[in-house]
Amino acid sequence: MITFRRALVPLTLLAVPLLPLRAQDGGSVWVLDEARGGFCVWYLTDPELAPKFLPKGGVARTAAQVEGLPPMLQRVVQDEPRFQAWVPAVLCIGRYASVQVDGRQMDRAKDADRPVLVTWQAIAAESPLGVNGAGWLLTHLGGDAPMLERAAGNSTVAFRGRELRNNRVQDGEAEGEPADAWEFRVDGVKLFWNGRQIGDMRVGETRMMSFGYAGARTTLWGVEIDMAPGHERTAIGSLRVEGKNDLANALKGSPVRAIGPAQLGGRTTVTFRRPGQ
Repeated sequence: MITFRRALVPLTLLAVPLLPLRAQDGGSVWVLDEARGGFCVWYLTDPELAPKFLPKGGVARTAAQVEGLPPMLQRVVQDEPRFQAWVPAVLCIGRYASVQVDGRQMDRAKDADRPVLVTWQAIAAESPLGVNGAGWLLTHLGGDAPMLERAAGNSTVAFRGRELRNNRVQDGEAEGEPADAWEFRVDGVKLFWNGRQIGDMRVGETRMMSFGYAGARTTLWGVEIDMAPGHERTAIGSLRVEGKNDLANALKGSPVRAIGPAQLGGRTTVTFRRPGQ
């Protein structure tokens, strides 16, 4: 399930006392503050390929069963009925000023061009891994955040190191906005993004999603991600995919790859619970 609401005012950093990590009580809360232009890539997975991303016995949810998909995906599904049977998936590349875990400050951005990177990837599924109420299987969680990676390991949350190479393009500017060239690698796939943010700032739209996730040492988690950017701007550009594995084939085979708006400011909260809690 995906739900939306408008963030009426920009969110601000809160002073939180330092607390011990809650690895023992079976839960954890991550707070990712002040988004710096990250976005999500939404796509449709061929129903013949989708089972390769699901655990044994897992059941995918089709585009016809998922509400709140980005407008570009909705139009494709409405215009071509065969895509109603395809399975929505998403890859989010988040860039933040800082991250806290259970009230303890972890990683901070080194400078404006080197934010804290946290990424996740998911596919629509029915009660994935037995997590009732969850509508998505979280297949990947990672980033460039060494202290967060260590804290995640202490609480058996699988978190894999990732790298995002970001180069500011100086020529070919439009509307006074410099373009970005990103290179991102995940699970044997290379993603190359060339684009820019355009248009006026607008109030951020919150997206809430629930997941089942297989953590470290056979641990299962129910995960909720609440993305609440203070503002958003439209992101336009081109996304090139290189690779030959299942993920690359899913991205290349999608009839559309919808780039979500660039997220700016605000806060993303990631809550981990044991199933049933």
